[in-house]
Amino acid sequence: MRGRTLLIASALLALAACQTAHIEKAANGDFSIRYDHLKHGSLDADVAANRHCPRGVASMVSDADSVRTYHCDHLRRPH
Repeated sequence: MRGRTLLIASALLALAACQTAHIEKAANGDFSIRYDHLKHGSLDADVAANRHCPRGVASMVSDADSVRTYHCDHLRRPH
């Protein structure tokens, strides 16, 4: 019984840690990711951004405190 309780507690803790990012759509296909810098690093935001893009490639447009703005590369228009 104690083992099962520890397993459930560790699973719940892992699920809480997975809640990395809140994605907000912005103009021109850009999107912002808010993350809690006390729980997650900027690399977690980068991974979430790449997962958000259909082809898995996001480029960071700007970086502020706990908010990063990205653009999916396949949506960029040639200059």
